[in-house]
Amino acid sequence: MITFYLDNTQVSSPTNWQDLESILRNDEEVGGVIISEESNFTWADDGYAYLQQIADAGFCGKVELIVKDDSQGYLREIIRAYIFVSDITFNERECTATAKIQDQSFFAMINNNRSVNVGIESNLSKNQDVLAPATIYNLDVYSQSNVLYQNNCRAYRIYEVMKTIIAFITDNRIGFESSLFEVGGEWEGLCITTGFNLRTGTAGEFTQINFEDCIAELNSLMPVSFIIEDPYVSPVFRLEKRDYFKGSGTVLTIDDIYEIKRSYDRSSLYTSVNLGSSVTDSDATLNFPETIKFLGYYDEIYTLLGECNINRTLNLVGDWVRSNNIIQRIITGDQGYDDNIIIFESILTDATNGRTLNTNFLNLNPAIFFYNENLTNTKIADRYESWIPNSIASNYGQVGDGIFKAFVNATINVGVGTYLNLSLNTTNVWQNVGSYFNGTDRFTAAFSGVFRVRFYLEFNNIVITGANPVWALGSSMRQFDSTGTLVNTITLLNPSYGNDPTDKILDRTIQFVMNQGDYIEWQVGKTEATGTDVTGDITTNTFWECEENTIGGGIFKDYNPDDYQINLYEFTYPMTCDQWNDLISSPLNKIQFRSHGAWRTGYVNQIKYNHVTGISVFTLIQDSNAN
Repeated sequence: MITFYLDNTQVSSPTNWQDLESILRNDEEVGGVIISEESNFTWADDGYAYLQQIADAGFCGKVELIVKDDSQGYLREIIRAYIFVSDITFNERECTATAKIQDQSFFAMINNNRSVNVGIESNLSKNQDVLAPATIYNLDVYSQSNVLYQNNCRAYRIYEVMKTIIAFITDNRIGFESSLFEVGGEWEGLCITTGFNLRTGTAGEFTQINFEDCIAELNSLMPVSFIIEDPYVSPVFRLEKRDYFKGSGTVLTIDDIYEIKRSYDRSSLYTSVNLGSSVTDSDATLNFPETIKFLGYYDEIYTLLGECNINRTLNLVGDWVRSNNIIQRIITGDQGYDDNIIIFESILTDATNGRTLNTNFLNLNPAIFFYNENLTNTKIADRYESWIPNSIASNYGQVGDGIFKAFVNATINVGVGTYLNLSLNTTNVWQNVGSYFNGTDRFTAAFSGVFRVRFYLEFNNIVITGANPVWALGSSMRQFDSTGTLVNTITLLNPSYGNDPTDKILDRTIQFVMNQGDYIEWQVGKTEATGTDVTGDITTNTFWECEENTIGGGIFKDYNPDDYQINLYEFTYPMTCDQWNDLISSPLNKIQFRSHGAWRTGYVNQIKYNHVTGISVFTLIQDSNAN
């Protein structure tokens, strides 16, 4: 027998009590695996009278609904939910009250408040309960140029941010756990601050944030999801990477299914993926090449291969600042970003202290130690490998754009004394995709990007005279902006020699940044000490080449579509109360099922369970290892 209690007082069952239904589903909109109560009950008699009484006290009231079942020989709680007065429709002629119930673990407490802005430094919750504010994280910010301490700012680790948001909007009624963001987790050092705190190094009022935006931002960086553990008794909001929710155990085995329908989840067959940040700065005077394709933070859209896609884009663009150029502007005094949320990768000293993670991830020479290497578009695409249906391609340029190789066409004699050739002529062109090499002595960037260029200089027929000779052979790269202004000179090699006439080879490969329209020239030279005479030849084996860059088209991330989980299996099956309880206790584990023949396994996409009849409608997403 099923019994109903309003605020712990037993009342007559609603007229449609047989429709008591719960749904366990993987909800893409809210980003988690949740339980929802879908029943829309109509109350009469004492139930109607009680709801009318609560409504008379004000439209903001709510009533706790508890449903219990004694069909197993003992009384146990099967539903704990709320009825909000504002949701009730009263029929005064029939004396009935109709309202949809909302589960306490997510919809009533979190979903209804997901857009409520939260002050993570507040000591009071939404309804003024005492709240433990987020623990401050003292972040040491290091410079990009030399990786030395620059300033300290008040920040908050993502673990503390999410814990405080959940506590605030639920008035401490739902806990928070995350092995991903807690100390010792893969992303323990992911933290946020504000532009003001970063700029001034002092503690200013922290910009308010909300649950919805925070989940969206984290999903723009990595595929995350959540579940509500122990939803009916002591609910805990658990936030993890989506792979965490592919449990290895089997929670339920179902045999002899009458009919299974297999279809495809076409909603996830995206045409394109949109990566990057909505807040960037492409000013060429700043350190990072902001419009660089794929290796940076720029807002960019890439095509997905395949012919079965639908016209839908996977949007992974975030609004929190992760761009090095914006961070550089803020640190050097720009007040325009004071209210922006800034996100940093950091290295923990302990739970309350750490420093920014700075790396020369573009392998530049001279080195620049940028922030947030793992928040770049290419790293995000790596983390989404299992959640994107096909390979990512760029159509910005032809495959191999900007690749060239050019040799010296004729031997160049180098005479006695100082020799300097500011732009070595290399007119024997072997390769020039896109014609960005001018055929003589200059290579121009078609787009902003990172370029890997090799310089190979061979010097032979060397004749040395003089006592105790000392001489040097040098090679440098000169970089100009689009106006022809010299912006950088990089010494490639400058070895010094004595009385050694053997052939000399200078071979150096460097990786560097050019903005659109920048160009480079190759400079070589020879110097001699007083009393020394050196002659020789620059041979026709001398060449330079762009081996690799980020401006060409082609496939940027090669994914195997066979690994993509898209098969949906739907069937109806009668479940017991114990089986339902097992499911909600372990919603991440596999479900094994078959109609006849081989067993298959899947994960919860959606399961509708009727508490009265036990009839359940399953929709499962395939296990990646299943046939």
